[in-house]
Amino acid sequence: MKPLTFSLKIQPRFTLNLSPLTPDRLSGMPVTKIKRIRLQYGKQKIVTEDLFTITGDDCDHIRFTKGSENLVAVGRGMSH
Repeated sequence: MKPLTFSLKIQPRFTLNLSPLTPDRLSGMPVTKIKRIRLQYGKQKIVTEDLFTITGDDCDHIRFTKGSENLVAVGRGMSH
């Protein structure tokens, strides 16, 4: 298994809340469903796959690449 990797497609102009993208919340979820998770982006919600290229399948090991200072709440609520 390869780490679940989220690579930014754009540099976000607004804050992007990544708290839904933790091992606790994604465990057992298929990548097709993960791609449809709606994230808070400024005042709106946007589908994860519109902002990130998503590769891998190991939800216990999550990686973010091409970061931004507008990514907030990374890892919020993680227990492991």
